[in-house]
Amino acid sequence: MARTNGQNMLNLSPATLNVAKPLKKFPIFLAVLFFSLLAVVSARAQGQSEMVQFTGVIVGGTESMPLPGVYVFITKASRGTVTNEYGYFSLSVLPGDSILFSSLGYKQKYHIIPQKTGKAYSVIVDLQEDITQLSPVTIYPYPTEEIFKESFLALKLPDEQDMQHMRKNLDNNQLNRMMFLSGMGANENYRNFTFGQVNNNANRNFLPTFSFLNPFAWAQFIKSVKKGDLKRKEYQK
Repeated sequence: MARTNGQNMLNLSPATLNVAKPLKKFPIFLAVLFFSLLAVVSARAQGQSEMVQFTGVIVGGTESMPLPGVYVFITKASRGTVTNEYGYFSLSVLPGDSILFSSLGYKQKYHIIPQKTGKAYSVIVDLQEDITQLSPVTIYPYPTEEIFKESFLALKLPDEQDMQHMRKNLDNNQLNRMMFLSGMGANENYRNFTFGQVNNNANRNFLPTFSFLNPFAWAQFIKSVKKGDLKRKEYQK
């Protein structure tokens, strides 16, 4: 037993040191052997299940149009791809893999790769539209129906004044009054002038007669009575 710098140390011989060095490297050797065996087993497993090139076209809708942007996902491997603008996809899979097809607005669909298949496998997938019927929702701008009625009745239209003027101008009594005050029109003036010319030509060689004895005046009076002009209030004014 030798003492060095106040600490006890074992005095080992060179033979003892040569035996201890291989013992320290033994756990490392076991770890390398374990990982090597694991790699061999994994390689054999991969050799038994060859990869399959899975391709296809995804269509949907009532007209079975190609669907772009559909997710093609392998659930076990957590990887996948997306269809192009023509609805086409290509993906490497293993026999027995479950493939999920998912797209917004369409129902999800699963497809399992057959165990016995070649190196290439193609399908055409038809996705069904996912239509959800929602219950109708009625939105009111007012909290209660009574407040809505009060606000609606108190509502003033921007052209309310114009509407009032229109109703006043189109009133039947107002139109009749304007008709009697406007005087004769062009046709009536022409008829009256022609009637006067004919009367003057017919009576120019005779003495003037009173209207009371004029048969044309009586005919016009009777015509006015039949039309009911004497009963109108506007005519009396």
